[in-house]
Amino acid sequence: MSLAASIKSRAEIARLAEKWRNEGERIAFTSGVFDLLHIGHVSYLTAIKEKTAATKLIVAVNSDTSVRALKGELRPFVPERERALLLHALACIDEVFVFADKTNKENILAIKPHYYVKASDYDVKTLSSAKYLKSWNGKALTLPMVSGHSTSKLFERIVEKAYIKGMIPQTLQTGYPDKASDGTLLPRRRAVFLDRDGVIVEDCEYLHRLEEVRLLPGVATALKRLNELGYVLIVVTNQPGIGLGYFSHKDFFRVNKKMLSLLSKAGVNITGIYFCPHSKAVGCMCRKPEGELVVRATSDHHLAIRESFFIGDQTSDVETARRLKIKSILVNTGKRGSDKKYAVSPDFKAENLNKAVAWIAACDR
Repeated sequence: MSLAASIKSRAEIARLAEKWRNEGERIAFTSGVFDLLHIGHVSYLTAIKEKTAATKLIVAVNSDTSVRALKGELRPFVPERERALLLHALACIDEVFVFADKTNKENILAIKPHYYVKASDYDVKTLSSAKYLKSWNGKALTLPMVSGHSTSKLFERIVEKAYIKGMIPQTLQTGYPDKASDGTLLPRRRAVFLDRDGVIVEDCEYLHRLEEVRLLPGVATALKRLNELGYVLIVVTNQPGIGLGYFSHKDFFRVNKKMLSLLSKAGVNITGIYFCPHSKAVGCMCRKPEGELVVRATSDHHLAIRESFFIGDQTSDVETARRLKIKSILVNTGKRGSDKKYAVSPDFKAENLNKAVAWIAACDR
C-alpha cells in the first residue's frame, strides 16, 4: 500500500473498528491538531496503549479549516494530509483520519472506542463528547503531556533564532520587484517609516494585551492621507519585552493584527512591520537607532530611502533617521522625546501625526 493510500476516511475506519471489536481488540481513540509534530506529541501518543488496555489506536486529525477556526489564520503550519501521514508513520498508531467537525461526537459514535483519550489540559468532566461512551461502557480519560513542549513554543524558538540570525520582518506584502517584465528598472518608492507605540497606538508599557490596543486620535486619517500621497508605510519598532520574557512573539503578532484591523477599516494600507525582539543588552544590529531594519525594508520593498521620512516619539527614532540621512519628525505623543538618550534635533516637531503628515505634504509641493 502506498503512503497516500494509508489514510482512510472516517467511514472506512468505522467499519474497520467494528471488525476489530468483533475480533476482541480494545480500541483507543484520540484527536488533535498535531501541527509541527514534536516529542510532546509522540510521548503522549505512545503512552496511550501503555496506560490503557487498548490494542489498537485510532487518531483523528483536525482539518486545516477547523485548525484556522481554533488557532487563527497563521495555523496550521503543516497541511492536514501531511500531518495525517506523519502520524500514521508512528508505530504506536494503527489508523488516522482527518475530520472537520467542531467536536468528537461523530467520531466517537462512528468508532465506538473503548477508551476516549485527551491530553491533561482537558478536564474529563467538560469533554462534551464523552457522554456518548456510556452506551457501550466506554471510558474517557486524560494523559499528561511532556512539560515544556508545544507547537507554539517550538514556533517561538524557530522565530527567535531566525530573528537573531536574519532579523526576519513581519512583512505583510511580498517583496516589491525592482524591474518590470521587460527588464526595465522600476523607480524606487518613497516611504514613511513609523514607530508603533506612542505614534500609531497609545503607548502602554510592554503592550501585549488586546484590550489595550487603541489607535491615537486622528491616526487613521493621517495614515490614509500618506497612502493617498503615494507613500509606502513601514512600521519599525523595538519590542524588548519579547527578549525579556514579558510577552511572546505570538502576543506581539496579535497586537499587530488588531492594530491592522482597526486601520484597514479606515482604508489604510501598511506594507510591512519590522521589529527587534531583543533587549538592549544583546547588542544586536536590529534595535533602533541601528538602521538594519530600515535598510532591510528598503531592500525588500524597493524604497527610495533619501526621499523618505521617519516619524517617532523618542530621540532613538530621530537618531535612526539621522544615521540613515532620512528626514525625521518627532511627535508630541507617546514618549514625546522624553527619553533624551541622544542629543539630536528632528527636522520637524509635530503636535501629533496629523500635523506630521501636513508637513510631509508641504514638503511634496
